[in-house]
Amino acid sequence: ALKVAGVVFPDGLGLRAPASLGLAVDGPGRFVAWVGIDDEVAGFRAPQPLRFRVFLGDRELAVSPPVQAGEPARLMQVEVPGAGELRLVAEPEGRLPFGGHGDWLMPRFLRG
Repeated sequence: ALKVAGVVFPDGLGLRAPASLGLAVDGPGRFVAWVGIDDEVAGFRAPQPLRFRVFLGDRELAVSPPVQAGEPARLMQVEVPGAGELRLVAEPEGRLPFGGHGDWLMPRFLRG
């Protein structure tokens, strides 16, 4: 289960950062997802903050502020201007020897 700040989410994608996922979109619309650091890092000595980025091709559409372990998930709503490859990126804010654990929760692409 994907759980952030004690809240279980019914679906999503859990990643070890740094990570990137590509999704093909066939036109303009809106991408919506909650982002956060998975509670599985609670036992880590020094969980690192992550940033979540959304790109269309090489163009950055949105970036989150640093997200800390234990914080509630944050909502990202991103206007997508056209068709192409939507890339979802989770990256460490600092240097991570073992990677971070970021979640894209309930991701949806809404056409139009």
